[in-house]
Amino acid sequence: MAKSRGNRTSPLRPYDVLFQMVIGKWISQALGTVVEIGVPDQLAKGARQCRDIAREAGVSEDGLYRLLRALASVGLFAESADRRFRLTGMGQLLRSDHRESLAGYARFTAHDITWRPWGQLNYSVKTGMPAFDHVFNASIFEHFSRNPEVAAVFDEAMTSISAVEARATSDAYDFKGVETLMDVAGGHGLLLATVLRRHKMMRGVLFDLPHVAAGAAATFTRAGIIGRVRIESGDFFKELPSGADAIIMKHIVHDWEDDSATQILQA
Repeated sequence: MAKSRGNRTSPLRPYDVLFQMVIGKWISQALGTVVEIGVPDQLAKGARQCRDIAREAGVSEDGLYRLLRALASVGLFAESADRRFRLTGMGQLLRSDHRESLAGYARFTAHDITWRPWGQLNYSVKTGMPAFDHVFNASIFEHFSRNPEVAAVFDEAMTSISAVEARATSDAYDFKGVETLMDVAGGHGLLLATVLRRHKMMRGVLFDLPHVAAGAAATFTRAGIIGRVRIESGDFFKELPSGADAIIMKHIVHDWEDDSATQILQA
């Protein structure tokens, strides 16, 4: 008996794959917008009608309906009768309270601080200079120091992608012989907190810029390690605190050109 043609799955054509790449910015902006509106958290307890979500969020029902349908097409939401939407398994990762949440990073990717500089990628390719500095007339960390609300978006994004990486790091490396571990440019301290919770006798030092390090105390309090870690602030181009047996850095060196990266490592 002939097999049903309906059971066959055709591989995607190169055209289809490339087209999805080309329109990637649409999906990124849609993701950041739906997180900014707060829809995933609204749907944490189950499906809701679009009109109720829109009313609570204070947005256009028609605009939100179009946004949710678009994201349903890429597998993040599912629609049923009466314009009712629920989160899919993948969509659950957009909830702010999910242990592997990417909500903060989705918001950051669609935010002005990344959206506009990436729109000037050709400037960086042509000149070899950062597009961020060109767009905002300041380096990224200077801009953050002057705009705490923008810095908060960045810090939340870094914490967002740290959850999975922090567990993988603490599982993969045994930290044998390390009594005190320093996380340089450790943000709000999720990586260090994860390692210290796994290694009960270890102590820690969190080092970052003053406006960033200030947010780490809440992380350490929630993790129950506040008495085993100290928070230091300063400039990692100059000098680091003493007393650590080992130093860890995550997503740091790639931010800088080679000379500056060498200076960080020498410090």
